[in-house]
This record gives sequence, C-alpha cells and structure tokens, in this order.
Amino acid sequence: MLNFGWKFAPVYLGIYGRVTRLADPNCYVVVAKNFLLYSVVGPSMEPKLYTQLNGPFAPALKTMASFLWLAAAILYGLLVASALRGLRNASRPWVASLAILLGLHWTFFTFFNPAESFLYSLPVLLVWLLILYEGSSRAATPVPRLLLAALILAAALNNAYLIRFLSSLH
Repeated sequence: MLNFGWKFAPVYLGIYGRVTRLADPNCYVVVAKNFLLYSVVGPSMEPKLYTQLNGPFAPALKTMASFLWLAAAILYGLLVASALRGLRNASRPWVASLAILLGLHWTFFTFFNPAESFLYSLPVLLVWLLILYEGSSRAATPVPRLLLAALILAAALNNAYLIRFLSSLH
C-alpha cells in the first residue's frame, strides 16, 4: 500500500466507490439508518443491522429490537418529528448550511460505501443533533425537551445493553 506510485485515495475510491449506488434507494436507506437512527439509538440485539442492504424495510422489527430499543426509537422518532416541524420557523441561515453538509455527506457515503457508513457517522452526528436542537428549541411546549431527556436516558441504557452484548461475544 505504501510503495512508490500507489495512490491510496484513487485506488480506495476505485475499489469501494460505485456510481450505480446513487440510483439504488436501498443504499440511501442504509446510510439514513446509520446516520440518523443507529448513530443515536444503536441496535441492541443484532449488530448485523448496521450493514444490511436488503431494502428499506429489512430487517423486520422483531429480529432487531428489544423493548428498550423500540422505546428509545419511538421517543427519538417523536423528537425528530417535533423538531422537523419546528424547523419550519427557523430563521437562522446556518440550519440550511448544516442540512446541505448532511446531504453531501450522505450522498458521498451512498456512493462510497453504504455498508460502512455507521463507522463514519460521528462527524455527521453533531450536525444532525444541531439541526434537531434548533427545531425543538422553537417549540411552544416543553414536550420536545422532555422527549429529549427521555431519549438520552433510554439511549444510555440501550448503549449499556449493547456493550454488554458485544462483551459476551468473546
């Protein structure tokens, strides 16, 4: 890999990059699940979920979810819906810039390697959470803040469970 004349980036992109993925909706769904869901509320039962490319509705909920994961995912879904609704009134120009950055990162990993997008979700996580924060900060009621607090607690418990599960694989 380090010999003279071997160019890491062009070769790596040539091996993993596929223009055909940009036309495959399943790849977008995998990247979306990794960036927007699993980076916040990681799957507790089935580590394979991070890389499956079987379609937008695969795997089935019964194969992936403990009760805790479902609870955290539902709380998170409610928070996202509330925050996105609150973004309609957002007047800060940085929200649109962050959304563009998120979209470019998403498109790049759809082309590059959707199955490993979870490994690269950390740089986008802060961007996504800032977008959600801006939307939920405009809510007239404290419900989004309560959902956020409940989500943080559920995510902490779920992550502890995931760590315990992964430790049991030794």
